[in-house]
Amino acid sequence: MKIAVLASGDIHTTKWVNSFVQMGHEVHLIMLEPVLEETKAQLHVLPFPRPLGGILNFWHLRRLLKRLKPDLLHVHGASLDGLLGRLSGFHPSVVSVLGSDVFTFPYESRLKHRILIDNLKHYDWIGSTSEYMAEQVLRLLPGEQRVTVTPFGVNLQSFAPRPELRNKNFITIGTVKTLHPKYGVDLLINAFARARTRLQQTAPDLAGKMRLLIVGRGPLRAVLLELVNQLGLQDFVEFVPQVPNKQVPELLNRMDVFVALSRCKSESFGVAVVEASACELPVVVSNMGGLPEVVRNGETGIIVEPENADKAADALIQLISDEGLRAKMGSAGRLRVQREYEWSGCVKKMQTLYSHVLAGRANGTASR
Repeated sequence: MKIAVLASGDIHTTKWVNSFVQMGHEVHLIMLEPVLEETKAQLHVLPFPRPLGGILNFWHLRRLLKRLKPDLLHVHGASLDGLLGRLSGFHPSVVSVLGSDVFTFPYESRLKHRILIDNLKHYDWIGSTSEYMAEQVLRLLPGEQRVTVTPFGVNLQSFAPRPELRNKNFITIGTVKTLHPKYGVDLLINAFARARTRLQQTAPDLAGKMRLLIVGRGPLRAVLLELVNQLGLQDFVEFVPQVPNKQVPELLNRMDVFVALSRCKSESFGVAVVEASACELPVVVSNMGGLPEVVRNGETGIIVEPENADKAADALIQLISDEGLRAKMGSAGRLRVQREYEWSGCVKKMQTLYSHVLAGRANGTASR
């Protein structure tokens, strides 16, 4: 199969296209900016960058697709890239919704709402990383039946428990996330501080073992560093800059508990949470967006109210205080990832979707 993919150069795109290349497909990755992650696909960079590239590149994309003659076009993102894919007029085509394209973009103006709806209607099929996001598509397009959940899984060989990397002298709480207000890293710091203060009264030995590991970069870094200083946590919190995805498993395996306290509805799936579960970490997540979808409350982790540092602190204390519970939840988390989010299985789901769309077009049933 010859596949054209219109997308950004993030790690998610790279993993998809590289997997299809490894399966023997011919993959052409079309981008508005040069790729940032190593890709095995054939790369094509369009002349105009975002945001205007979503319109200005349409003639260049048409000519490229006419030359390549792919069997299928897959567009990652339903807003500006979705518009560009629509303007190309190419079929058969699939669009994958990513999060903010369906949760934020269509509510910024009537024009953007109209653009998004028309984009979704253009494609032969719509892929969604999560059930939560698929439900949002149905809110935008009531009665739409051409939506398939194509979860973003993890490689269980790369993301696996390595207990020898953990420092037995500490109990490390951690997260791997962009340091942006919407991801609630400030809530995590406050929850850590409150849990530590309370344990100092009831279990000072445990309080003394607590450490916080924050991995990522972003516009909130200076603010978060100041918060750590204000709370007197300088000796207990470590910031690690963003690292390549291949280094994430090592950092996860330094942790005992993984936390994601997003305050953002467009948190569509929670890949980092799935990666943590694959490493047998118990997780604490906010009841926000698609995060609860990847956690079984009380089994693989604990789901807490959003914007509630006290409830998050309660969850941390429960896990810090019970090593057996941490081990039990971590083990259950990895088993769930094996059943539902193992990477090769997710790739097969996407390949099945491609085959379904191609068969529908051949039978004259997939066009809109």
